[in-house]
Amino acid sequence: MGTRSSDGKLREFKKGGFLIALKAQVPIVPVAIRGSFAVMSRDSLRIHPGPITIEFFSPIETVGLKHTDIDKLIQQVREPIAQAVEGTETDEQLTN
Repeated sequence: MGTRSSDGKLREFKKGGFLIALKAQVPIVPVAIRGSFAVMSRDSLRIHPGPITIEFFSPIETVGLKHTDIDKLIQQVREPIAQAVEGTETDEQLTN
């Protein structure tokens, strides 16, 4: 949830969409998209041919969660996406 990175790597997730899901008490479905940066980078309108893979993961429930649970929820959503997008920096690499 957020914006596209300038280098195609996974970055920190923004909280807005998570806050909406928490308030509505609806599940979040993590989705990993691989190959889109090579097809169309952020700083170009040019589209190049290439494969794009989209992988949907099991929904993560938000029922009963509160605003104080947002960081844990973000990590739960980010984890399968980061694992699916091999070669992408993890949170640990981003903070070092």
